[in-house]
Amino acid sequence: MDWLSRNNRNFLATKKIVLLSTSPGKGGASSALQIAQKTLPYFGAEIVATFSLGNYHNYIKEGAILNQQLLKDLQKGLSKIN
Repeated sequence: MDWLSRNNRNFLATKKIVLLSTSPGKGGASSALQIAQKTLPYFGAEIVATFSLGNYHNYIKEGAILNQQLLKDLQKGLSKIN
């Protein structure tokens, strides 16, 4: 992001963004998600949803989210960028 912002600080202006994070640990990379959530609006981003999935090895098999509630939560967030 640093080099992108050098030319135009608002390079994400008018962009709706859904932030996603995941990790094998229980936190789901939530600290990285929080940093991005605080930082990206500075570049003009409109964060419309966030989704964090910890312990991903328990919920994802062959590229699919197995837990229906988690899948619905993700789809709800993604629907906000349409």
